[in-house]
Amino acid sequence: MAAIERFLWTLHAEQRLRERGLTRGEVEQAIAILRAMSTRYAYYDRDADIAWLPTGESEDVLSEETSWGLIDHDATTDEVVALEIWTASKRLPQAVLDALPAPGAASHSAAA
Repeated sequence: MAAIERFLWTLHAEQRLRERGLTRGEVEQAIAILRAMSTRYAYYDRDADIAWLPTGESEDVLSEETSWGLIDHDATTDEVVALEIWTASKRLPQAVLDALPAPGAASHSAAA
């Protein structure tokens, strides 16, 4: 992600989190978690209650189903390139979910 896009994303996420009444520490913690997950294409679908969190890039992805969602692996290296978390509202901190955009709000594609 280009530096200006990262700055704008962070600024927007911080504003949304502060509007929810979170403390500065909670906002910083949520932003740090999201950055650590390479959130350039991450999203949270509130209707489906699914969060998609990319951790890398791959042209060829294999998905592994778990009890909580999917783990996408690069077919060649087996590196984890994304997590799809089902019933995300029960598995992730609300601050993280509040900071994630809705699907389509940010440009994204599977493990892009």
